[in-house]
Amino acid sequence: MSIIERALAKAKQEDRAAVEEAEGLVHRVQADPVADAGLPGGVVDAPDLVAPAAVREPATAPDVRVETSSEAGPAGEPEGTGRAPASVPAHAGAEASQASAPASLSTPAAPCAAATRRVRDPGAVAPLLRVEDLHCAFDVSKPWLERVLEREPRRWLRAVDGVSFAIPRGRTFALVGESGCGKSTVARLIVGLHEPSAGRIVFDGRDVAEVRGSAERQRLRRRFQMIFQDPYASLNPRWRVERIIAEPIRVFGLETDDAAIRARVAGLLGQVGLSPADGAKYPHEFSGGQRQRICIARALANRPEFLVCDEPTSALDVSVQAQILNLMRDLQDELGLTFLFISHDLAVVRHMADEVGVMYLGRIVEIAASRTLFERPRHPYTRMLLATIPDFARRGQADDAVRGEVPNPISPPSGCSFHPRCPLADERCRREAPALRELDDGQRVACHAVEEGRDMARAGADVQEEAS
Repeated sequence: MSIIERALAKAKQEDRAAVEEAEGLVHRVQADPVADAGLPGGVVDAPDLVAPAAVREPATAPDVRVETSSEAGPAGEPEGTGRAPASVPAHAGAEASQASAPASLSTPAAPCAAATRRVRDPGAVAPLLRVEDLHCAFDVSKPWLERVLEREPRRWLRAVDGVSFAIPRGRTFALVGESGCGKSTVARLIVGLHEPSAGRIVFDGRDVAEVRGSAERQRLRRRFQMIFQDPYASLNPRWRVERIIAEPIRVFGLETDDAAIRARVAGLLGQVGLSPADGAKYPHEFSGGQRQRICIARALANRPEFLVCDEPTSALDVSVQAQILNLMRDLQDELGLTFLFISHDLAVVRHMADEVGVMYLGRIVEIAASRTLFERPRHPYTRMLLATIPDFARRGQADDAVRGEVPNPISPPSGCSFHPRCPLADERCRREAPALRELDDGQRVACHAVEEGRDMARAGADVQEEAS
């Protein structure tokens, strides 16, 4: 064997070992969820480091799946119980950052004004869903031969890097942030469309990674559903609406008699404001708002407890958005549903959410009750996002508009990933990644400037400048 052949064989063997190590380590229970707090992310610098730190301390992936076979394309829901691959191509919704969040969170803060219709003590409500130090890394390396010729190591993108939060029963938790911050990836990890590299997803006190047996998995899957961003892409264009909505009922065996299934479908259509006669039509015969109502009816068909709403109104007109949002609030009050609501529209979030988490490059940088977040934002990134909302009360006043570009998620900045765009950044921000810390008022913020009080000093200086 020639020198070149031996070199190629050795490189191929090392590459295969790297893949086996990265994929073989996935789905093991993580011993210390905060052990990766100080580990750097981004591009691997040496061939022996074949995966980011988040991949080296992984946990078992959930077997939760959204059940329906009325799928049309990658935006639709999965069929059956097939498992997603451990490594899938990165997409626009997969981004990364550096800091690590604590594995356990305190009791969520008090509800916002939009949630006063559900008067209850948040401390007395146990979380239905708890996410602990969730990580997800995607392999974005070049093909093997090209990497061998160019002598490049594998490249990993940390789409979700240490996300932690909890959602009490009957409440709405919202994730907001710029496009590509990882919001949709978190949603897909929770429902099982992607498999986490590390961390835990605990539903109703049970780690979904520990669920064994097809019957037990089926019972757990029935309690989840998802409403997708594009209502047309998530509906099978070749199926009539009646069959689309009836599919979860048949899959989970909730009804076996055809007449009972038709009656259940007719009731669901009426519940979302459509006519039972609409069940004989195809999805293309409806408007965008009506198609989203069909998606909601399908999501309710298997009587779930938890709904993941991935920007359900972003493709709709403003008037139609209001109808869909009011419908979702009414259904939540009527059925006691729990929502994970994902949106980049802060006005929608303010209307819907009890508690809000702000994401940047795969990390949660601030968590607070909705009223508190909109009235007293603490993280500089949150302030920049809120400054983009038109407000006549701030007319003529200087504000911090969102500036700069989102860094490359494959090689994020050192320290705090937001520091290149932050007006309060100093040397510590460039060197050290902040941890999510709880403040006296119950907010949780990952920012050195807030921890040191530099944000308040800056705000006081701005007030004095305006007064002068």
